[in-house]
Amino acid sequence: MVPLKNMMDEIRSDTSGYNTELWHYRVSGNILEWTVQLSSRRDRKGYRTAVISAGQAIRTLTSRLEELGHYTLIQSFPSLEHPELVASVRLYDTYGSEKGKSAAQTAAESIGSCTELLSHLKKVAASNELNFLNAPQELSLKDDPACQSADFYLLTSRFDNPFYWLKTGYWREEAALILRKCRLDSRILHTDITTFYDGIRHREGPLQNSCIQAAVYLCRSPEVQALTVQ
Repeated sequence: MVPLKNMMDEIRSDTSGYNTELWHYRVSGNILEWTVQLSSRRDRKGYRTAVISAGQAIRTLTSRLEELGHYTLIQSFPSLEHPELVASVRLYDTYGSEKGKSAAQTAAESIGSCTELLSHLKKVAASNELNFLNAPQELSLKDDPACQSADFYLLTSRFDNPFYWLKTGYWREEAALILRKCRLDSRILHTDITTFYDGIRHREGPLQNSCIQAAVYLCRSPEVQALTVQ
């Protein structure tokens, strides 16, 4: 069985976007439990950030386990009486898949253009009960020079609750993994989970019945053609 603690220590030592100070883990046999700080539970936006960060780390872990040929079962918020317990991940023995490739790696190998990348990001969103769509024109681009030449999208959910925040973390990390592995040099992914988040389910307009979870910028060289989600 894979040493989960060693793998988690490696993930915690990587400070590139996981906000490791916001979540903790404990290992018992082949089960790993993810928790967030109780103090952040009193702050909805802080709690949301912690849950999304935990989701990213969980997706990193499961991706690495996939590369080793292992199967995992994730139970989200297994005890609603204890909202600090975000997820439990159960590790099973190898299941016979091709060892050495995660789902992100397999997807990246099939992506040969930015159009195919957008199509796959939309599929990953749908698999997490999220929607990846072109941002309405009335929303302004982030005031960041790196994003001035960027295609602008939104990641939305039907409802706004911790289950969807966790799925937002899964999508965010899966998208980053795919983009790193498919090596589209003209594109850089930037995901902003705070600027447009308002916790509101929109009742009308292009975002009707949707809650914004993240703004997604696919930055490009100015000469590269803009793309829209089909």
